Amino acid sequence: MELTVNVPDDRVAEFYTMFGVWLSHDVAGDASPELSEHDAARIYGELRSTGQQVVRTMAEHAGTWLTKEQICEGLKDVNERGLNGVLGGIARIARRNGYQRLWRWKGKEKTYFLPDAIGRKFLTAIKNMERGAS
Repeated sequence: MELTVNVPDDRVAEFYTMFGVWLSHDVAGDASPELSEHDAARIYGELRSTGQQVVRTMAEHAGTWLTKEQICEGLKDVNERGLNGVLGGIARIARRNGYQRLWRWKGKEKTYFLPDAIGRKFLTAIKNMERGAS
């Protein structure tokens, strides 16, 4: 597909820099690294149990690319077929809370990656929520 973009003369260098950064990343782009523990707790709290199971699993394996099979392994309510819907629900709640993307993914390989920093925030939030509930 050919695309034409009008860029002011004095911003051409900036445009090429931005475009180069965009091209150098996976199709899904970078995850949102600025997630706070407060926001992690809010997002996690808004999820249904299946979404919470998936977030916990991804957080426990943060920093590692996971296949759908690996994410669903050991989860009672989530299978590979339904995982896309669960991930979509998590993404909608994250966007509603101001986060465009929490994880990265590679479409061809169907693998998912939650950065360590985000995983730690979720695990801390989950631990604090469980401590408060007991």
